[in-house]
Amino acid sequence: MRPREPIYSAEPEISPAQTDLPEHLRFYQLCGIIAAVISALVSVLLYLLDVEDFDSPPLLVAFIIAGPVTLLLLLGMVKFPRVCAWLLLGSFSGGILYLYSQGVLFNLVITVLFTCFYLFGAVAASGSRRLLSGKPLWLAGKRYREVLTLLLLAVLLSLCSSGYLLRWAQAKKDNPLQWVEYRRTMVERYIDNRPDAGLSSKEIELKKVRLENKTLVFVYRIAGDVMMDESHLSVLARKAFSPHCAERGVKEFNMKVMLVYHQGQAESVFVFDKGDCPVFATQMLPPTG
Repeated sequence: MRPREPIYSAEPEISPAQTDLPEHLRFYQLCGIIAAVISALVSVLLYLLDVEDFDSPPLLVAFIIAGPVTLLLLLGMVKFPRVCAWLLLGSFSGGILYLYSQGVLFNLVITVLFTCFYLFGAVAASGSRRLLSGKPLWLAGKRYREVLTLLLLAVLLSLCSSGYLLRWAQAKKDNPLQWVEYRRTMVERYIDNRPDAGLSSKEIELKKVRLENKTLVFVYRIAGDVMMDESHLSVLARKAFSPHCAERGVKEFNMKVMLVYHQGQAESVFVFDKGDCPVFATQMLPPTG
């Protein structure tokens, strides 16, 4: 009689997809997905609503990054979670830095919040792979030290990408002679050359350009047979100011731009500074004058 063969019982292999992640890593993963979904939905919604100044080049680039690019990376996380998660963080930070380079200041609170969520998602994607390999989690741990480190990294990255850290460093090394030199170029560019600021037409004529301290003043006269109300002039003034947001005078030297419209005996004055530059995904600030 042949002896019975021993029955071996072996546990089945656990694939990465079947492995249960720790609760805090699932939360981190969810944070990254939520940030990407909100970013894509808000950008598409703003585009469909035809938000004012949304067709300007800086905001159009921001829409492409926050909308289609984010959506593609979000879908790519199904196949390449680590790469796409880190690219989401990089594309968001790069988009904010691009806006700053174009003179558009993004809301710092929103920047910190989204950067934190994207960083959580990227750390979760890397942490899950290290967990499967039996390696230490490092920043993907759930102790307060790791969480605090992630928050500090998110704040630091946000300060860099949004330009606040760069402006602070610039303010520390500002030389008053830089403004003197820039003022000289402004006089040559705006007063001697008399540009029309993109607003002169048959109905509106540029009469005078002057530089008063740190305020660049454009004086326009509206033809007598044309009547424009205050709201219409406000829209025209804001469009005329938008190109100045990318200039060094507004970005670095806090220069203001004043647009004065003479309509018969009436005078309308609008004053703008860098706080009035169009901001993507935040409210538009009203004119200060």
